Amino acid sequence: MGRSVIIDGSIVYTDSSEILSNPGFEALLREYIDILKEKNSPLLRTLEAFRIGDDYDVKHFIEYLHLLTLRNIREITTIINYVNPDDLAKFVESFYSFWRNKHRFMIKKERYTIDNARKTSIV
Repeated sequence: MGRSVIIDGSIVYTDSSEILSNPGFEALLREYIDILKEKNSPLLRTLEAFRIGDDYDVKHFIEYLHLLTLRNIREITTIINYVNPDDLAKFVESFYSFWRNKHRFMIKKERYTIDNARKTSIV
């Protein structure tokens, strides 16, 4: 993904599910997890419930995050493998810092129209 992130400005993100379901979010999360794997970070403990071999099931982790927008973490752990709430909080805070260090640009594509009222003449 690199240092810069370009966000489609024509989409209005009104709730967390729209953000979580965006392919860009998944790509950003995968990039972050790859960095954690390179560093052998203890933050990866958070993802143990989503581990498949040497990798992590990012899609299921995103579904888990979406569930957290609907229910309390303690309710969800009865359904899904246990994720330590403290580890999850540290992971999310670190992921947010990772996001904040990106150069973020929002581009909105729209038709160009001539606005005669805004034209100025030099006389």
